[in-house]
Amino acid sequence: MGRGLVAVQLIRDMALRHSFQARPGVSEGTRSGAVTMQDEHRTKRQLIAELNELRRQVRRMAEAEAEGDVDAGEDDLPDAVLRSLFQDAPLAYQSLDETGNILSVNRAWLELLGYAKDEAIGRSFGDFVAPEQVDLFHERFARFKMMDDVRGVEYDVVRSDGLRIAVVIDGRIARDADGRFLRTHCILQDITERRRMEDALIESEEMLRQVVDSLPVTLFMKDGEGHYTLINRASAIYYGVDLRHNLGKTDADLAAEGLITPERALARQAIDREVLRSGEAHHSPAYPWTTADGKARWFSTTRIPLRVPGRPDRILGVSVDITELRDAQEQLARQERLAAIGQLAGGIAHDFNNILTAILLTADTLVRAGSLSPLARRGIDTIAEESRGAAALVQQVLDFGRRTMIEVRPVALGSLIRRTGELWRRALPTQIDLEITATPPECEVMGDAPRIQQALMNLVVNARDAMPDGGRLSIRLSPLVLQSDDEPPVPGMEAGEWAGVTVADTGEGMAPEVVAHLFEPFFTTKPVGAGTGLGLAQVYGIVQQHHGYIDCETGVGHGTIFRIYLPAKIVESSIDTTPARATDPEARLAQRTLLVVEDEEAIRAVLEDILSSQGFRVLAARDGLDALARYRKDGPVDLVVTDLMMPVMGGSTLMRELRRLDPRLKGIALTGYWVEDDIDSLRADGLVEVLRKPFDFDTLCATIERLLDESSKPGTT
Repeated sequence: MGRGLVAVQLIRDMALRHSFQARPGVSEGTRSGAVTMQDEHRTKRQLIAELNELRRQVRRMAEAEAEGDVDAGEDDLPDAVLRSLFQDAPLAYQSLDETGNILSVNRAWLELLGYAKDEAIGRSFGDFVAPEQVDLFHERFARFKMMDDVRGVEYDVVRSDGLRIAVVIDGRIARDADGRFLRTHCILQDITERRRMEDALIESEEMLRQVVDSLPVTLFMKDGEGHYTLINRASAIYYGVDLRHNLGKTDADLAAEGLITPERALARQAIDREVLRSGEAHHSPAYPWTTADGKARWFSTTRIPLRVPGRPDRILGVSVDITELRDAQEQLARQERLAAIGQLAGGIAHDFNNILTAILLTADTLVRAGSLSPLARRGIDTIAEESRGAAALVQQVLDFGRRTMIEVRPVALGSLIRRTGELWRRALPTQIDLEITATPPECEVMGDAPRIQQALMNLVVNARDAMPDGGRLSIRLSPLVLQSDDEPPVPGMEAGEWAGVTVADTGEGMAPEVVAHLFEPFFTTKPVGAGTGLGLAQVYGIVQQHHGYIDCETGVGHGTIFRIYLPAKIVESSIDTTPARATDPEARLAQRTLLVVEDEEAIRAVLEDILSSQGFRVLAARDGLDALARYRKDGPVDLVVTDLMMPVMGGSTLMRELRRLDPRLKGIALTGYWVEDDIDSLRADGLVEVLRKPFDFDTLCATIERLLDESSKPGTT
């Protein structure tokens, strides 16, 4: 067969291959991106028609050559038809001699590179290759001459206008009957646009990979057989492997390597099969997983089936680390549960305080009445003593529910801890070593010093009980300045100055299931009769009432650390937090009129009896409106003793109304419940003292007499 026929057949073969075969690594989607689907179909139909015509003409030329009508030995093409086919072929053609110089090119080649024919013939093809690829061309051409056939060789060539284009070359070697080199037959195809699209695809894939790897969630993809085909960086970190380690492996393989448990591998495989079978997404709720660094984390995973027509089904999975979210949800649920319990406990405590007040005052009245047998006296003393014990329990419930009214004033926390520490040291057994660190700078908090002392005392007692065989108890005060971009030690803490109090023991520690209920009232791990379960609940309530935070770090056999954080002002000098002591009255002031207002009939009756027995004139009323009526009818009065929480009209409203009638009038507030108003607001209304229920006979009378004595002094308002 002549060289012209060989060239035409080469053009035909190359056109078919380049039109309908993809470059390795380039998807159908990439090729179709250059034109619309309709344009692609039209182009294919046109090429098929042209190639069919080429086949017919090739057959005619083959028949002519067989009959000797075509000269196969001339350098020039022998036939006008063959020459036309060669020149008008849709693909660029070139023929090179043994040194790489150009023997012939067709019109498509000239148009592709922008040269005239006389500018190309006789020159080395290396003259048209990009300068940095010239040596590469000579190396490849030498190998080409030994191989006889090349496919898909790419070069950057420089057009006459200086523009670079990318071409791919397929070629064959033509040899004589003795196998000597005659010339090459090469087809060049412009792949500049294709390469641009491939580069764009590679860039897009790289960008997508970076996006996937930067996601804070674990992402993976599996084929229909469960083999991993993709994992992102977060997933690799959790497994403790490199990015390619899991690729091609199944969950059973990961279980065999110890990366997951066999049970988890079976569970994953079952879920994957169901997702592929149903074609629906599957969401796995929270489940624990120990990551490569040994930390126990909680994850939630969603699997989505990926179905592309003509391609195998795959699964895309996204796993989210929800450990912090779960902890926050549990903390919120715990706080809501504690708040609900506190609301209930506060209401019950209020009723108990009213009952205990009536019992204590009645017991005191009976004792003071005299004429009691020794047996009756012991019985009444027992009633009073047990009532005071019950009152202490109620106080703990109120503290937990934040239903205790606190008197807020500046408290030097360091001084308070050092002063109270001496009491703790005497109360602790000798086998417990107490270490207190509360050095300057001082932390000044706005709070109620006795309530803060109570909270710390409860923690000390809790630590003592956790170390029956002795140990070390450490109490440390540390100022903390929290910046806006700092990670708070307890979620919810805002930027600012805080006082941190740490109470750490070397005791038995607690299990996680105990910690979950640690601050709930009446929850205790102690034997029956050994504790009420209110100590830590009271601590929690006191801290909350001071707008603070508390957390616990513990483990069985590792001791326990409680950390309390209270809003503070860090100062260099200490302030005196010792509450002022009231001086006892010198004498009882009789013949004064008291307005006693109490909605509980039992308490109102016993108050009336006690105060009347002390020589006071008592006007008793059941609520605020009734008290106003009694005042207008039988007033004026020297002092008001009123409950705060009453139906119809409360104590604060009553005092405001009475002071419109008598601006100098003062009152004592009685409360068994937390009140919305603070101490300053109550004092502004004229309620200058607050007695918390239950109170005893002596406390009530001493407070009344002191206020009456102060009111009788000149200039006192």
